[in-house]
Amino acid sequence: MKISNYNYGNPSLLIILLFVIMSNPFIMSPWALCEDHPLETDGDLKGIQIFTDQAIVDSLAKYTEFTGNVKVMINDVEIRADWLKINYRAGIEEEMKLSASEKSIKNIIAKGNVKILFDDKVAITQEAVYIPDKNTLLLTGENSKVSSGNNYITGDKITLNRNDGTFKVERVGEKQVEAIFFSD
Repeated sequence: MKISNYNYGNPSLLIILLFVIMSNPFIMSPWALCEDHPLETDGDLKGIQIFTDQAIVDSLAKYTEFTGNVKVMINDVEIRADWLKINYRAGIEEEMKLSASEKSIKNIIAKGNVKILFDDKVAITQEAVYIPDKNTLLLTGENSKVSSGNNYITGDKITLNRNDGTFKVERVGEKQVEAIFFSD
């Protein structure tokens, strides 16, 4: 099923979108729309919240694409971008039933004016891939930057492993990685 090019100003189209989202096990539980019933989660998972101007849902291909002022909050990671695509795992239907879960997500790809807030850090890049299973962020684009307070590091490709706190930063061509660290 594919839905695209709808206008949020039209109430009938919004109702159709809500129906599609509620009936799609890859998006969210229908209870997520009720104040008295928070998103079903696994343990400390807080659920997934998405805000955007436009969405395309393709349940057969197992992805959802968001365009325009996209903001996704998944656990303690907030991603903002011009365009974002969430790819879902194959064969997750039976396990998922109608609950929103990070386990259903294969990866999240964000492009255009990407800003990611996590832990005490801010990442700014042109393109990012978040892999929830590995808790890894891959930032690509000229002068991608991760900062924490006044400290920062820039490169054209930055791989962050949030599980162990490691960074790998690379530059293209003759450029060098730039890092600024201040003592407390």
